[in-house]
Amino acid sequence: MFKVLPIIDWDNRTVYQYLQKHGLKYHPLWDQGYLSVGDTHTTRKWEPGMAKEETRFFGLKRECGLHEG
Repeated sequence: MFKVLPIIDWDNRTVYQYLQKHGLKYHPLWDQGYLSVGDTHTTRKWEPGMAKEETRFFGLKRECGLHEG
């Protein structure tokens, strides 16, 4: 079994261009500083000086002990 993830390597610019091209709206939390939306315990707003990876899972490479990074 394998997964096909056709947009896994898209960056924010590519996503934005796709949304604009197809007349789609982006999530309103983006304007509030959320680069990624997950659960309330592990999602943080981006703040100046933070790496984007720090906004999810406290900067860890994996979510929890159940998933491998």
